[in-house]
Amino acid sequence: MYRNRGLAITGLRYFTVYGPRQRPDMAMRRICEALETGARFPLFGDGSQSRDFTFVADAVDATVQAALADIPAEVYNIGGGEEATLAQVIATLEQLAGTRLNLDRRPIQRGDVRRTSADVSMAQRNLGWSSSVSLREGLAAQLAWVQSRHRVKAVA
Repeated sequence: MYRNRGLAITGLRYFTVYGPRQRPDMAMRRICEALETGARFPLFGDGSQSRDFTFVADAVDATVQAALADIPAEVYNIGGGEEATLAQVIATLEQLAGTRLNLDRRPIQRGDVRRTSADVSMAQRNLGWSSSVSLREGLAAQLAWVQSRHRVKAVA
């Protein structure tokens, strides 16, 4: 609609953005919090659902690149380039935290998307953009942020 009125509009479709300062209701943050506190984490299904996880700094970089583009595209997919299952994410975070996650296994949620994966080739081609933070690096950064918040609370 705005494009038809002469505005240069570009849409960005972000795929599962995570990282430090993530909202407390989001899965990655909740997993990190549960690893830190020992709380139970509800796992719906067997953990085989997969996502293309995007570290927040990569999402910001893509946004800036799209804003600076000479010719806007209609929509760019912005993804981390490493599709992983929730079980793989949990295993990586457990390894980084040095502890096991206290899982509360539950049935699959009705309507839950089984898999997402971003085709970022247009963003790579037109913007020269690609993600630069690996999933493991991003998870380590998010976990470290959660751990630092708990250390500050313990001192206070």
